Amino acid sequence: MSSVSRKNAALAGFLSTANYVGMPSLVQEQRLVKVHYENEGTEMVDLLVACVEAISAGSIAIINHLLARLGRLASPEGSAMHRLAAYFTEGLACRVSKMWPHIYQPLLQPGIVQQQEDMAMATRKGCDGRPDSMSAWHVLNQATPLVKFGHFIANEMILEAFEGEERVHVIDLDIKQGLQWPALFYGLAHRAGGPPKQVRVTGIGECKEEVQDAGDRLAEFAEEVGLSMEFHAVVDKLVDVRLWMLHVKGEPAREAVAVNCILQLHEALGDGDGEVLRNLLALIYSTRPKIVAMVEQEADCHDNPSLAARFSHALRYFAALFDALDAALPASSAARFQLESYFAAHIRNILACDGQQRFERYQPLRRWQRVFLPAGFRSKPLSPGCRLQAHLLLSMFSSNYRVLPHSSSHADNDEDAHNHLSLAWLDHPLLTASAWTPTSS
Repeated sequence: MSSVSRKNAALAGFLSTANYVGMPSLVQEQRLVKVHYENEGTEMVDLLVACVEAISAGSIAIINHLLARLGRLASPEGSAMHRLAAYFTEGLACRVSKMWPHIYQPLLQPGIVQQQEDMAMATRKGCDGRPDSMSAWHVLNQATPLVKFGHFIANEMILEAFEGEERVHVIDLDIKQGLQWPALFYGLAHRAGGPPKQVRVTGIGECKEEVQDAGDRLAEFAEEVGLSMEFHAVVDKLVDVRLWMLHVKGEPAREAVAVNCILQLHEALGDGDGEVLRNLLALIYSTRPKIVAMVEQEADCHDNPSLAARFSHALRYFAALFDALDAALPASSAARFQLESYFAAHIRNILACDGQQRFERYQPLRRWQRVFLPAGFRSKPLSPGCRLQAHLLLSMFSSNYRVLPHSSSHADNDEDAHNHLSLAWLDHPLLTASAWTPTSS
């Protein structure tokens, strides 16, 4: 009997004799349940690690045993670790069904792997005919600081870059519902020296209805705060966008341009040789931006050929994320299940997909620096205003959220240590915001 089994047996024995020695107090019961969940959590992590090793070794019999055991333990309705293990088990099961379809495909519902990939792609686009992905984004925005962190910091960067400018142009690489921009409009309308004469927003997205709805809402808000705003919709894949589509104005009506990149650039990393990302950065550079505001996941799940390494980085990242969701939402919350299902699509994509099928390719700031610098950009120090915005935001949420110290462990050199801000759950970074400007400016 394993040590974990002995612990569970001892726990069961204690509970079975509780009536004879006096029922434990509520506090004691809660402690026992916590110990039980912790033991199972440790066992599930061990099983997941062993399953990854078995997949790498091609040991089908061991894979079968481990997936079956995980299927009995993990559950999307249990503790945060049980839920996380359920989604990682699903991701690994999808992977083995692709590697050995003649063995595993009959065990799955017909077409389930393709259905999951289609759902993940649709969720990513936010244009699947259902409100699920956008409502999940709304829940994330309300329950955690993850969405607001990127919006607040990026808006502060842009406001500072637009100071004194009369014609300003924001290019949003993924407009979604336009949640970020009312706060920026308010800041522009009430800035010292008066609002700019003209505000232009170019919103990029793959769903025509979503982009147009965002533009309509922003036009209404701009009118409310007294801004002259022009919205331009670009309905296309980001990789297919060209400079002429963005309608950037040159002389004599030169405008100050800000490019907003919130959780978008990592999706351009899937072509293997980096050409797609280089072309995208060249497009951004050609707009002659005063500022490029970037927010990306602070994790390393991009191009490591080792499944074990990719799994390890992803597990640490999503364990922190699911722990944060556990602290914010009740276990029985439909909103929590919706959010976790949303992230489950990311987990499946990271574990089960390779090549161009994998679009969730998180990488840490130090690796983004190695891409931006050769593309003609330099990092820009973040102002005290950005740091103040981050701390004000976190004061509204759990004290376990932190703005990480400016440590060179997140950057390639000490000079860049103050050029970013990371949002962390406890000490595990989740998102990093950074500012970039052309080296020629």
